[in-house]
Amino acid sequence: MQRDYVAIDSDTRVLSLAHIMSKRLFIDYPVLEDGKLVGVVDTSKLIDAIVNRHDIPVKEIVNTRTLVSCPEESVHRALEKMYRSNIGVLPVVDKKRPFKLLGVLTRADVLRAYEMKR
Repeated sequence: MQRDYVAIDSDTRVLSLAHIMSKRLFIDYPVLEDGKLVGVVDTSKLIDAIVNRHDIPVKEIVNTRTLVSCPEESVHRALEKMYRSNIGVLPVVDKKRPFKLLGVLTRADVLRAYEMKR
């Protein structure tokens, strides 16, 4: 799990997010509203917004039906979620407080975890 991640405020404008994405390696970003996880925004939604709607707030393109993981979840289960849903990032949340973002789990994180087990 990566604790050094960029979470996007839901009021961030699309063009600001595009600038952030151009500087970072992630293609999916957790979105927070009032400090709580509300979903994930990905590159395809961002591109669509830029092409069709211009500079709107990220909250208008965020995927609120976001799969999440928790620290207690197995690496294999996290990988299954990513594979079946074709997503690159799983927000990691507190199991007792599912809107509290603790970090993000990327496909690379999961692959490193498998490599460490070998």
